[in-house]
Amino acid sequence: LQQKLKAIFGEATDSLEDVERRAAAVLPVPVIVWEGDPDTFQFTYVSPCAEDVLGYPVRHWLELGFWASSVVHPEDQNEAVAFCALATAKGRDHDFQYRAQRSDGSVVVLHETAETSRVVWTYGHDPFPPTRFE
Repeated sequence: LQQKLKAIFGEATDSLEDVERRAAAVLPVPVIVWEGDPDTFQFTYVSPCAEDVLGYPVRHWLELGFWASSVVHPEDQNEAVAFCALATAKGRDHDFQYRAQRSDGSVVVLHETAETSRVVWTYGHDPFPPTRFE
């Protein structure tokens, strides 16, 4: 899977739409592609399928703090946000899972793979396995 993800990420000059098309063609689950400010964690782009996967309109994702306060499950917020912030501050690509709340209140585990220089992938699993932060 990691090799597939690396191939899908492509080059820094590839458009996010190209990345999304490659992801949809290769992976068996919906993939949310997003980009954001690494200092504030405010998203600057979120793929339209985010609404299909989690039910929140894309415009909400673009609000400062939305991911941490609304998407990440309350029991995983501290650990997921800290893990992401530390890895990003150190300039490290990272890969982890956390529980997320859909807009209807149901829970899904999201697997997130982030290349700090470019873009982040998030894809879901149902039913959810144990959450891991490494």
